[in-house]
Amino acid sequence: MTINVVAVPNLSALRNIDHTQFGSVCVQGYYSVLDGGGGLYHYDATDTTSSDNGGTVIVANDGARWKLQIIGGFVAVEQFGAKGDGAADDTDAINRCLASFGLSGGTAVAARIYNVSTINVPQNCCLAGELQNPEQTLSGSAQNYYAWGSQIRLRSNGVINLARGASLDKLLIIRDGLSLPVTNDTQATVVVGQMAGVGVSVADAGCSITNTMLLGHGQAINVLANQSNTQGRFYMSNVRIDSKYGVYINGAYDLCRLYSVHCWPFLTVHASGVSGANLSRAGVAFSLENVDDWTQLVSCFSYGYGVAYQCSSTANIEFLACQADGPNVGMQTAFNIIGASTYTHMEGCMVNSYQTAVAINIAPIGGAGANWPEVRSVNGNYNCIGPCISVSSGQLRSVNDSFHSGSVGVAFGAGTLQGSSLSTPYFNNGVGTPWDFSSDAIKKIVSVVAPTFYGGAGSANPSQVLSDFNIVSQAGVAPGVGPAYQWSGPYSTYTGIYASVQARLVSGTAGNEASDLVFSGFRAGAMIDRLVLDHDGHLYPAIGGAYNCGSQKNPWLSVYVANGVINNSDEVYKTDFREIDDVLLDAFASIKPVQFRWKAGDDIRWRVGYRAQDLERALRERGADPALYSLWVRDEIVEDGQRTGRFIHGLDYDQLAVLREALERRRGTGMRS
Repeated sequence: MTINVVAVPNLSALRNIDHTQFGSVCVQGYYSVLDGGGGLYHYDATDTTSSDNGGTVIVANDGARWKLQIIGGFVAVEQFGAKGDGAADDTDAINRCLASFGLSGGTAVAARIYNVSTINVPQNCCLAGELQNPEQTLSGSAQNYYAWGSQIRLRSNGVINLARGASLDKLLIIRDGLSLPVTNDTQATVVVGQMAGVGVSVADAGCSITNTMLLGHGQAINVLANQSNTQGRFYMSNVRIDSKYGVYINGAYDLCRLYSVHCWPFLTVHASGVSGANLSRAGVAFSLENVDDWTQLVSCFSYGYGVAYQCSSTANIEFLACQADGPNVGMQTAFNIIGASTYTHMEGCMVNSYQTAVAINIAPIGGAGANWPEVRSVNGNYNCIGPCISVSSGQLRSVNDSFHSGSVGVAFGAGTLQGSSLSTPYFNNGVGTPWDFSSDAIKKIVSVVAPTFYGGAGSANPSQVLSDFNIVSQAGVAPGVGPAYQWSGPYSTYTGIYASVQARLVSGTAGNEASDLVFSGFRAGAMIDRLVLDHDGHLYPAIGGAYNCGSQKNPWLSVYVANGVINNSDEVYKTDFREIDDVLLDAFASIKPVQFRWKAGDDIRWRVGYRAQDLERALRERGADPALYSLWVRDEIVEDGQRTGRFIHGLDYDQLAVLREALERRRGTGMRS
């Protein structure tokens, strides 16, 4: 009877199998039983040419080709001879495993600890571990990342190269030679200084890194594309990094996506008494250069990097809910937008403890500059030391951003471009100056609309809208309705309306449309109409005969009219007619006209008139009360709505003219008699 299946301890034994006796062989290990290698091999009678790759294709001593039976496209690197003990050099075994898949692709599984130099992941292939949670899961400084499984430990100049469409998943990629674990601040200084080399290098499109941690590199990830329309679509998700520099993408053309990528001091955070300097990294966490078209960073985080996010000559980059924080040591700029960058969008981003949250220094329009050098910040939350947003050159459109601390909320520098705007910002009292313009010329090209202040914060600069402002009423067509602009502020016990201006419809009839402009003020709990500019250009008080034009304290300097002043002399509106009494005539006859000049103002010309106090004294000397005569005026001065106890006197010269005529008539009557 022929036995078709046999078990052997290793691949060496497989090479000695007689294929005429056995069609299948169960290999129990690569070097020895249960070392992770081996598997079920079938004899392929149709293949006489394939080369031995030391893993999936084994050429026996008799020339037979034995093929590893692959399930689901997964091959363990141990099946190509990787030992995974952290000591042996597993570079060749892993590279042979990855190369075995060809263009059809496959996944090389690396679940142990592998000491390697340079690994090349071919097109459409994946190097994957079994790291389920690439996070900061160490419970203290006694634990060591070097003890983790699914670990690719790169020697001094080692790097992982990703070809087109290649990917990494569920791995710890760590630099060899780090002095771990870090137990104190001195050791933390050493480890930060040991960070070197590139962790992952990408030179083609469609690569991805997911669920992976990269520790101890000079540059964790280096993406160098050629900016053609076949380059781009680099993808990262759930990646954790602690390196001097984080992610660098240069020349990617289209649709890069980074989700939940964190650059954070994983290696040093557990050290006892660790200093802020050793929680910081001097480099750039996320650097995009010459990256075009629709790249997004979503829910990414940077802690302690000198620059958290940098865009240099990029286009259409979007940051969604990205954050930056740190120990306030060496942290200069969270979002640095430079070069010829265009259309940079930030939505819901948060920054804490940086010198500047957003720095905009974009080359001028034209030439090598940006054609659309705008940066949009929407619903941002900024807590900084210096200016939260600094515009050196370029255009800012800030909408609904919140500023909690910093020397300046937004600093508009000399290179600020027209079209910049600050809409509905919120300023806490930790902000020194809410917004600042480098010159009056810059002030004239920036719109500031509807700021909100809390806790005493304020600004010397008012809102300014650099366009027509149109308020449209939603009410129906009815006389008396129309849109209003209201002003409100604090009273002693509540906040209420101060005043309003309303456009009121008079007629909505086609061909006879008309509207008035009504000015109203608040008094004793009610909004009261005070002044009307009507549809034909006439200006009059809202209530006839109720309000003064000017006052004793605040008279008009001069009144120019084409015709005389018309007083109401209709007898219908008057009562108690009588002759002018002799007491008033005698008092007026006793005072003398004088020549005088005003104390206040620049008018030094001589004027003529009467002194109100002279008439007052003359009346009192004759036993009359001057207050009974309206031609004599004595008004108390009111300042800021409060009585002062000081008074100002005046005379009604219209009535004096009548009085003078009555006096002349009395004299004429006396002469005739």
